[in-house]
Amino acid sequence: MLKAEPVKKTAKRRLPIDATPSLANQTVPFLQAVGVQSIDTLRRKRSSRRMPQTKEEKQVFRQEKWNARKDTKRFKGQTKLEQLAVSQPVALDYQKRVKELKLFAKQNGLNLSRKSSFDMVCCKFVNNMFEQGFDLQDGTKSLAAIIDAYPDFGQKGQLFRTRRALQGWSKVDPQKTRPPIPWPLVATMVMMMLRKNQKVSALAVMLMFTGYLRPGETLDLQRRDLVPPMPGSKHFALHLHPAERHQQSKVGLSDESMLLDSPMIPWLGKALHTGHLLQSFGKTLEEQSGGHGTGPKPLCVVSTSTFRAEPRSSPSVEISTRSKTKGKMGLRCNSQKVRSSCTNQPGVSQLTSDCAATLSSERTTPSPAGPKIFQPQATLKSSSRTIVIELFSGCARLSKAFANQGFQVYAYDIDYGQGCNLLDPLVKSNLKKFIKKNASRIALVWMGTPCTTWSRARKLDGGPPPLRDDSALEGLPNLSTRDAAKILEGNQLRDISAEIALLCFMLHIAWVIENPFSSRIWLCESFAQLRTSGADLLRTDFCAYHTPWRKSTGFLVWNFPALKNICSICTCQQGRCSFSGRKHIILSGKDASGQWMTRRAQPYPNSMCEKIAIELNNSF
Repeated sequence: MLKAEPVKKTAKRRLPIDATPSLANQTVPFLQAVGVQSIDTLRRKRSSRRMPQTKEEKQVFRQEKWNARKDTKRFKGQTKLEQLAVSQPVALDYQKRVKELKLFAKQNGLNLSRKSSFDMVCCKFVNNMFEQGFDLQDGTKSLAAIIDAYPDFGQKGQLFRTRRALQGWSKVDPQKTRPPIPWPLVATMVMMMLRKNQKVSALAVMLMFTGYLRPGETLDLQRRDLVPPMPGSKHFALHLHPAERHQQSKVGLSDESMLLDSPMIPWLGKALHTGHLLQSFGKTLEEQSGGHGTGPKPLCVVSTSTFRAEPRSSPSVEISTRSKTKGKMGLRCNSQKVRSSCTNQPGVSQLTSDCAATLSSERTTPSPAGPKIFQPQATLKSSSRTIVIELFSGCARLSKAFANQGFQVYAYDIDYGQGCNLLDPLVKSNLKKFIKKNASRIALVWMGTPCTTWSRARKLDGGPPPLRDDSALEGLPNLSTRDAAKILEGNQLRDISAEIALLCFMLHIAWVIENPFSSRIWLCESFAQLRTSGADLLRTDFCAYHTPWRKSTGFLVWNFPALKNICSICTCQQGRCSFSGRKHIILSGKDASGQWMTRRAQPYPNSMCEKIAIELNNSF
């Protein structure tokens, strides 16, 4: 029978052999200057992640990888590549689990050699694990080990009873997540470090907690990775895993960004920048630690010289916001080019009302009762068509790109307030009046119609269920009240988009409606009529603009022929992106922060926005 104790987990991260038990105060590389020698060291350290170029180099590289493996074949006839498909620690764990399965079958007189009874034996094995007190993750890993050792049963339709048993296990006793460290305990730890004059260690702990950073990520930070607040924002940011230093995250991505906007320590970014903690900061820590320890005098956490004197521009990726719950660890939520949360797939940035607030910069005219107005930042080639209107603008990357080319942009999105709610008849009426009044000055009306209910990503796979199908475009029957409301809103926004497009038709104004290329919105009668009236449906893939996912996007466009110049389609050769050579990230399920992957991919890539704006400017 199985032993009651769970399978020992393999540690994923280990300290170096010469590492001290605690963070050294002045010897850790945390936020220190970097010299030429250290850059070379980093490059050598990261070089193992860079694939060789020539065939000879690849042969040597692959042979070294193979020689480093100490585990044996997990089943008869297993090839090298199959053996390398999982890491060595995981392979050893799989072998141990398969041995337990065979021992269980032998002790209970069960036959694993017959395909007809194999699923039944595995199902009983999982049931026994459940009765012995194992965790659900042990059952899931055991199923993975079985599929690895018996690849003929790897298809999803195989081992139905075993998979069904795991579903029942998850309902009766779902996997528990590890509770977060409460903030008062973190504050107490920081106070104890400060009392021992371990200032850098205390700062590192605060950063790891508020940013949900791994220790390795924190220790890799350098002084130039701190980014001052951008216009319209009061928060400092950190540039994680810079590509210029050949750094990558656990999932192989570079150039992540994170706002230091925690409500727990709102002064953290300023403390890093100025090089000292004010007395009130120490008092705040003492209060939040529950009064344990004596509040410190104003302490120098990092000397001012630690930071680079010359100004540093913002990272070339969109800064994301992170929401924090008082007393609990915040979830990782970074932005594009980014990992944003670290699991098998990157996470997604939250670009909601907070993003709308950050749009009020020196280039944006706040308008509480109406749209955000982006003032032109350059001189247009044309003096007549100077206005662009973007509906459903979200984080307004495209609006800012148009403004950079010299257009005056009016951006509407519900995140900016009720004055931009196009479902409000008064708002829609005022918009139509504005378009009619300024028809001769409007260069383009861009509509990023929300695709929430139109998306084919909604499937019966554990995620949001489908609300429509090709034969029921107006919505499936027997929906819940909540889903019916979503369908109604989606239909109204579709009709508003078609109505604005028809108005632009009559006024000879160029317009674009954007949605996923596979969206069911293109099948609707109103959109089909737009196409028969002369509009073209174009396609581009986001991976052409350096995103790790493909996301095929459609543009229904009229009177803007230059938009074809920005359209590039990935041919996806041998399962890899034809632009980057890497495998696409699949927009399915959630990341570790709880965000749907489809939401992560909503914002337009910055480079695509710039190219669209340039093409529009060149059109006149």
